[in-house]
Amino acid sequence: MNYFTRITCLAVTALLCVAPAHAKKKILFLAGPPSHANGEHEFRAGCMLLADALNQSGLEVDAKVHWYGWPKDESIFEGVDACIIYADAGGRLGNKVEFLDQKVKAGMGIMFMHYGVHPSKEVGEKYFKPWIGGYMETGWSVNPHWIADMTARKGHPVAHGLEKPITAYDEFYYNMRFPTKDECDCCHSLATAIPTPEKTIRYINLWNEHGEKCFGTDQALMWCRDPKAEDGGRGIGFVGGHYHRNWAIDDFRKLVLNSIVWLARGDVPQGGVPSKTITQEMLNANLDRPVAGKPVLLPTPDLLTQAPMKQPDLKARAAAKLKAQQERERKAQEKAQEKAQKKSPTEADKKVAPAGNESSSLFQSPKIRASSQQRSHQLSANIKGLSQIQLHVSDLGNKNYDWANWINPTFIDANGKLTPVEKKHIASAKQAWGSLIYNLNAGSKALTVDGKKYDTGLGTHAISTIVVNVPSGSVSFTALVGLDDGGAISNGKTTKASVRFSVHRPGPITHPTESEWESDHEPEYVDLDQFALPDDLEVTIWATSPHLYNPTNMDIDHKGRIWVAEGVNYRRHNGRRPGGDRIAVLEDTNGDGRCDKSHTFVQEKGLIAPLGVAVFDNVIYVSQPPELLVYTDVNRDLKFDPAIDKREVLLTGFNARNHDHSLHSLTAGPDGKFYFNNGNCGAIFKDRSGKNFYMGGPYKGGGGEWFVDHLAASGKRSDDGHIWSSGFTVRMNPDGTDCEIVGQGYRNSYEQSLDSFGNAFQNDNDDPPACRVSYILEYGSAGYFTRDAKQIYRSVKRPGQDHGRAHWRQDDPGTMDVGHIYGGGSPTGVTIYENGALPERYHGAFFSAEPGKNTIFHYQPTPQGATFKLEQGNLITSNPDKKYAGSDFVGRGKGDHDQNKILFRPSDITIGPDGAIYICDWYDPRVGGHGDSDQSCSGTIYRIAPKGFTSKSPDFDLGTVEGAITALKSPAINTRHLGLSALKKHGEKTLPALIELLKHDNKHVAARAIWLLPHLGEKGKAECVNLLKSDQAHVRLTAYRALRRTNPIGSQGTAILPYAKQLASDPDSGVRRDVALSLRDLPAAQTKAIFAILAPQVDHTDKNAIEAIGLGAANQENEIWLAIKESMQPGEPHQWSEQFAKLTWRLWPSVAVTDLKARALHPSLTPEARKFAVESLAFINHKTSVDAMLELADNELTKADAAYWLLRNGLGEWKGYNIAGELKTRGIYDPTKIKPVAVTVPAPNGKPSYSVADVMALKGDINRGKATMTRCIMCHQVGEPALAGPSYGPALKGWGTGQPGEVIARAIIEPSHDISHGYGGKVVKLKAGGEIHGLIISGSDPVIIKSTGGLTQMIPRGLIDGKPGNLNRSLMLSADQLGLTAQDVADIVAYMKQWK
Repeated sequence: MNYFTRITCLAVTALLCVAPAHAKKKILFLAGPPSHANGEHEFRAGCMLLADALNQSGLEVDAKVHWYGWPKDESIFEGVDACIIYADAGGRLGNKVEFLDQKVKAGMGIMFMHYGVHPSKEVGEKYFKPWIGGYMETGWSVNPHWIADMTARKGHPVAHGLEKPITAYDEFYYNMRFPTKDECDCCHSLATAIPTPEKTIRYINLWNEHGEKCFGTDQALMWCRDPKAEDGGRGIGFVGGHYHRNWAIDDFRKLVLNSIVWLARGDVPQGGVPSKTITQEMLNANLDRPVAGKPVLLPTPDLLTQAPMKQPDLKARAAAKLKAQQERERKAQEKAQEKAQKKSPTEADKKVAPAGNESSSLFQSPKIRASSQQRSHQLSANIKGLSQIQLHVSDLGNKNYDWANWINPTFIDANGKLTPVEKKHIASAKQAWGSLIYNLNAGSKALTVDGKKYDTGLGTHAISTIVVNVPSGSVSFTALVGLDDGGAISNGKTTKASVRFSVHRPGPITHPTESEWESDHEPEYVDLDQFALPDDLEVTIWATSPHLYNPTNMDIDHKGRIWVAEGVNYRRHNGRRPGGDRIAVLEDTNGDGRCDKSHTFVQEKGLIAPLGVAVFDNVIYVSQPPELLVYTDVNRDLKFDPAIDKREVLLTGFNARNHDHSLHSLTAGPDGKFYFNNGNCGAIFKDRSGKNFYMGGPYKGGGGEWFVDHLAASGKRSDDGHIWSSGFTVRMNPDGTDCEIVGQGYRNSYEQSLDSFGNAFQNDNDDPPACRVSYILEYGSAGYFTRDAKQIYRSVKRPGQDHGRAHWRQDDPGTMDVGHIYGGGSPTGVTIYENGALPERYHGAFFSAEPGKNTIFHYQPTPQGATFKLEQGNLITSNPDKKYAGSDFVGRGKGDHDQNKILFRPSDITIGPDGAIYICDWYDPRVGGHGDSDQSCSGTIYRIAPKGFTSKSPDFDLGTVEGAITALKSPAINTRHLGLSALKKHGEKTLPALIELLKHDNKHVAARAIWLLPHLGEKGKAECVNLLKSDQAHVRLTAYRALRRTNPIGSQGTAILPYAKQLASDPDSGVRRDVALSLRDLPAAQTKAIFAILAPQVDHTDKNAIEAIGLGAANQENEIWLAIKESMQPGEPHQWSEQFAKLTWRLWPSVAVTDLKARALHPSLTPEARKFAVESLAFINHKTSVDAMLELADNELTKADAAYWLLRNGLGEWKGYNIAGELKTRGIYDPTKIKPVAVTVPAPNGKPSYSVADVMALKGDINRGKATMTRCIMCHQVGEPALAGPSYGPALKGWGTGQPGEVIARAIIEPSHDISHGYGGKVVKLKAGGEIHGLIISGSDPVIIKSTGGLTQMIPRGLIDGKPGNLNRSLMLSADQLGLTAQDVADIVAYMKQWK
């Protein structure tokens, strides 16, 4: 919203009203866009409070506020006496600094507040120092939250009316980078305070040793530059203003108001600038993202009595970091020496370069760029036995400004004696430009790196090689290497300089052939202060690039090491990492809560953005289509060596490589089984028991590499006797035997997680906007494909059906309850939290990563009938105001790197053995749509834990029962699996310990013991059977599931039947659901009596309860239905209860056709009941049902409904019955009589007549917008309270509430700018001439296409010229084409922002 408002004068004196216009001081506030949680960084609201106070002060001022971006009309600056910039990151001024510079030089005062004082170093040096006399510098300044007693400068106008110190709690930055007196003789402080550890409440991301050194010293929290008027405008920096509530502190506000008037060279009254006391109502006006029921509160005394945070031990952290670095280098050197020894080089070889592909490198630094936050690196190289070394600097392909410094180069002997490198040690030197200079940089000036000057060193220019003679007895060489500031910054701007330092043996310089890939861009991550999470938890950075890149998935082993699957070669970037993607291992070796060591476990060219990694002790599973791979780290060195370790293909046949909808991660269940899923790319695979599975479906798109023809396999029965569709979950033994499909019909479920009771939950991606979080009903279908796996949901969508219900076919039999549909998104990793470091309220929580919404969702699943109640909350989000970007559901464009909050793209969430939560973030402006945009490939792992948490992963010995029990009680799922496996091996002796564990006060931990009981002989099994009588439903359910898992799968599992009969009358519908499911594939002769008990108890309004009966009766529906009918005695067809009618609907028994036809025709039934009977016939795939439906099409009572189902099924599931002739005879579908109607969408004529900015500068009217929206009725459902119009375009109701106004406006003005996923238009060219533009509903014969107005046509293939093609623009008319003015669009935006 790039527009401004003038704060009008509400109370002025008559004198003011007639005062000359030129006498007023013009004040302009520039307020940055929102970036933080409600009540923080409220730039707009803060500016408006201050401007309002100035305009009501009675002084000669005229204050205006412009918010959210640079003013489009720069004439707003004309005559401005003072400009106040209250925004993030120095205002993100870009090239506008030159414009401001001219204004300041011409006399305009300039002031930056809070984060506004923090520009880049280059901008700070070149502009902020000359403007305001100082700035905040990363690595030098700090940003703690502390309680300051600010004292205004005595005698200065800003101190007028401020007799006492001003006490406030805020994020007060300090230790600014100020100019020297020589650089500025008119710069000084305006308000100061003394920070102390006792006053510091929070240390956050920029804390460093300089902040520590400044404790107890006077720090400038407001400062100025005060030149003479003829030398330009005054300047002020003020660090306060993080918390919006502080503007309600009278003296805090007065200090700033005084400074603004002084800045404009106005007269500050002796009592200070007067202003009204701020009320809570005033404080909450104009907030960027107000939260209902949670207003910003006035400051309270409690804020000033908070307990201080423990001071970080910076020295210990730095020492540990250095030690870890040295240890890594030592190991690298040892490994290189081991390899060299294995090759047994000759003496001649030793005197020159290493043989073969061996590297001559003794040390190699990371890439250092001018843009790097730190342009230096400490090196240490082992040079024992060498008489010469070579100091090399490479230029990374760009020789410009590559000034490289070797600072304090020193040799160290075995006794620790230091010998600085001197001129006499230099044997030779050559470089790309200039010559080697001692103790100066390449420009013959002081050696300067990261703003610090050094006296001793070598100044060179890449490409450079310096041959140095090594003093006798030296064993190591050290130096600080860095890119000199003189090359990194030129004329105040960052150059493109980039270098890499290395130390080599004598001879030809060679680099490691398999060196770790590094991005050519500076790593980035989302700032911690962007995140909103519960008050008693904190988020910290555990690891970031270069430890990991583009993390697709992660797992945590029992030692707390994090294993990461990377996707550097993702999609269009395949080949970016030539050696292939990798599995990386990250460690925190010193226990400080941050990764300090990382390395590659395995890297292969065949690894291309693998989407899953799972680690169980020394066995690592990697999901890399077409294969599920298993690596066994035999020697446990955490590095895969094919000469020692094992690599095997556990299963193969999964589509598709480098495709998001493919093979995903593997997880362990509490039953000891493994679970994994595959998206809707499909698969044809054989398990290790020899069973073939055909996972078909009509989807094949989105790129990637496809290995099996799943399209041809659609509808084919697998060896287990069932027809499955792609998008599925597999349960299997860890060795790949006994695979079972336990869920199907997904679109692209990324992961699943099971709780300790055996309940499985997942999320699933949308075909927008229908993302879901669901309980996986065992064997159930989510409904994305039809039951024969040959059609997608769109092909069978019912007229007027809600998109979410259509997407997951919730009105059809044969689908499970969808759970929670939350609309647009791009869900990824999930996990269940049961015990650990977090508060008890999180026990049993299901967490779902949602990168499209920059959030980790929090659910607390609660049993509800045969399913679970799933209410959504947030665990953590970087985007609390819900202004999303860069995701399919808000258009397919890229987000903005400047919008740090939208770059949090969590790809996985996992529980560590320390009980904390770990989240890996695939940092990127884009998510979904098979694309990524961040060239740095940045990745970060965040940790969520209680405040002050110290990580500790318990040690245990799996060789003892006690140790295995400890592992079983772990918060980490995979650690629990180790415990379960070990306890099985320990056998019956574990029974007493497990019985004791059953008494644990955490029900989830207690349940873990139940799964082991059936494995512990007859006594253990008896204990488990006894639990079937428990008074707790979750115990009965878990015990029953444990007994099932010890049975053979399929028809051999009849041993469960006595227990099934025992629980068939259980009072809990969840238990009865599982009993029904357990009867699947068992002989109907042995199960029908149990079904007869279960069926009368079914709640027919509970989708999962009904579905469980159908799934249990699969392939035996006729016999089971007859048994249920016999038991329930429903009477004549027209007398059936709703319950029995619903059971018949789900069981789709062909033996019920006659009854259903009679029911459909019975006049005593309601139209709804007759309609339901016709629908029930439609789902019976049998010739008798087809014949019955044809008869119903001839009856006036049922003609319309029967015709609909005949047409739908005749082109779908019933196509094999060849009913085309019957359809033609009845006039339902006659291809010879079809005359297609050409429908085209005209392309926009030129560029739009107005811009998004034009619209956003206008105030929209909600009521007018509601009326204007009716123009959209040809494509969208609009209107209140009832929706009208075709379901053609994307659903709009509720969509705008989560979008920035700019996104809505652009979608109307330029609809082709971003086309919603799934709504790309198609062109059908007709042989007779003309075209039809629209959405393809079915691509078979006939082609079904829906066009503007909801017009749906069936076009026989014989009438179409070629294949349908892409329209390559939106099917929606632009605003200009619709005759919408900028004001019309502004009105629609206002309406859609609140239309829920």
